[in-house]
Amino acid sequence: MRHNTCICTLALGLAIATAPCVQAQDGAIFENKGGLNFETADGNFTFGVFGRIQADAAFYDEDAAALGSGSSFRRARIGVQGTFYEDWGFKSEFDFADEGVALADVYLQFLGLDPIVITAGHFKQPFSLDNITSTNDITFMERALTHDALVPGRRIGAGIGAGGDNYSANVGVFGETASNDAGEDDDGNEFDSGISAAARATFAPIATDTSVLHFGGSVYWRDPSRGEETRFRTRPESNATDVRLVDTDAIADVEDVTTYGLEAAGVAGPFHAQAEYMLADVSSALADADFDGWYVEGGYFLTGESRPYAADAGRWTRVTPESPGGAWQVALRYSTIDLTDGAIDGGEEDNLGLALNWYPNYYLRFSANYIEVLDQEQAGVSDEPSIFQMRAQVAF
Repeated sequence: MRHNTCICTLALGLAIATAPCVQAQDGAIFENKGGLNFETADGNFTFGVFGRIQADAAFYDEDAAALGSGSSFRRARIGVQGTFYEDWGFKSEFDFADEGVALADVYLQFLGLDPIVITAGHFKQPFSLDNITSTNDITFMERALTHDALVPGRRIGAGIGAGGDNYSANVGVFGETASNDAGEDDDGNEFDSGISAAARATFAPIATDTSVLHFGGSVYWRDPSRGEETRFRTRPESNATDVRLVDTDAIADVEDVTTYGLEAAGVAGPFHAQAEYMLADVSSALADADFDGWYVEGGYFLTGESRPYAADAGRWTRVTPESPGGAWQVALRYSTIDLTDGAIDGGEEDNLGLALNWYPNYYLRFSANYIEVLDQEQAGVSDEPSIFQMRAQVAF
């Protein structure tokens, strides 16, 4: 059933990618750019269908741990979004890639205070450039080591935000997260009940089609309530394995966790770069601990495109190929994380990644990544595997 849903989503995406723009006899307008979208002639109602399929295959040159080469659907999402009476917006998106159905974004928005937007529902907590950027549009198949371990996932909550030509600002308060059988949300983050608050602000003194200079900062506070335990761990930038080379295990008697993030990014013609640093401060009745990590990556479009940037959201968007043969992109990333402090030995890991991406058109993407675990150690044991992985993606 799960694979049938994935195939149906893929078929719908390919059909939409080749559909024309038409106007119905009753005045309703259909437009296929970026999805299957409808709008009434008076503009009071808009409705769109969107989705994505990401099919992965990974091959591991294993060292100490058995990672297990294999293939899987990384994401198989279908959703609807729209507006009604101009001042209200909605989005509802579900993921069928795992056993069962997982919630992605499911929320209602009030848009009547432009540029302020109020959101309530299940959505991403505002934190980190790579996190806020859609997985359709990140450079590598998986985000850096810091993401799973230190970045908050989606939760049920309410937030307020605003954005303009060179800035964005968002803040929210959150409670529970939607769960699935795997014990993680759709981004791979550990489930943890309790309350949290997050805020992110960005500023782009330069934001043109071919030049960008971006700075940002985030803060995230969480009061765990599941037995006052929390956990930090991350996969080796490959989702086909369930093995984590660094893992703190459950940390008991946690009072609260505060995570800070700094980010910078830029675009200069076909070249783009970004870097982020994150620090988690864990307050515990037993002993406090600090965990941190960072990454830096750079990329280049061999076919001359510039990486698109949305200043009002402080994130990257999807590239549109400028040549009939599509857009070709190469990238390099170095990432590191340290989950060891005091009596907690979660381990340390350093990765080097290479990426090659081909975008035949706006909807399709094919990726190949090579990840080399340069240095990893936990409890005196070292594990340094090599990873080669590929992805075929359709997003509409």
